[in-house]
Amino acid sequence: MKTAKLVFEYLENHPGIKQCLKAGLINYSALARKISLELKIGGKSSFDAIMVACRRFSEKSRPPPELESKIVKLVKGGKFEMRNRVSVFILEDDSLVWEKILDFAKSVKSKGDTFHLFQGTKTITLVLDDDFAKEVEDSFSGYILRARKGLVQITHKTSEKIEEVPGFLNFLTALLCENGVNIYECISSWTDTIFLISEKDAQKTFPLLNFKF
Repeated sequence: MKTAKLVFEYLENHPGIKQCLKAGLINYSALARKISLELKIGGKSSFDAIMVACRRFSEKSRPPPELESKIVKLVKGGKFEMRNRVSVFILEDDSLVWEKILDFAKSVKSKGDTFHLFQGTKTITLVLDDDFAKEVEDSFSGYILRARKGLVQITHKTSEKIEEVPGFLNFLTALLCENGVNIYECISSWTDTIFLISEKDAQKTFPLLNFKF
């Protein structure tokens, strides 16, 4: 396998290094030594080839300055909202569940501020206030695959221009990931982007979303 291909695969599998390359924060010589050691690629010519591949990868993966500016503008121009005490229930996608779920959704939606329902290939996910967790457990007993309570919901609301700006979601997920914030669920509904994180991560998330750039 060619050195460039090996280097590209290595960098794709190391998202932290990839993000630093995009930001121009990497010493290429140090990175080349690290890759050479880990991939067991020796020799002066191989080292030079690794350096070239790293630079090419950086240039290829870095968004154009005008696109980056649009992403930042869209994020800063939007509004972040946080809500605590949120539960997530993952249910089996079963006909009996669907028989109950629409009436259940109407009932909860009329009483609570937080309710999201979305369907995967084999599961149904409910996001709602902790206050209704017991009701979900009673109504869908035997169909609950996983439940998480006491989460924090972060919602970013922006304009319809989000459809025209590639990389917006990647910007936000990378921001949280790079700072050790685990995302349990990510939901998008046109101009709303919703993340669910643990309560312990909420405190360090506040300053991340207070954009000053």
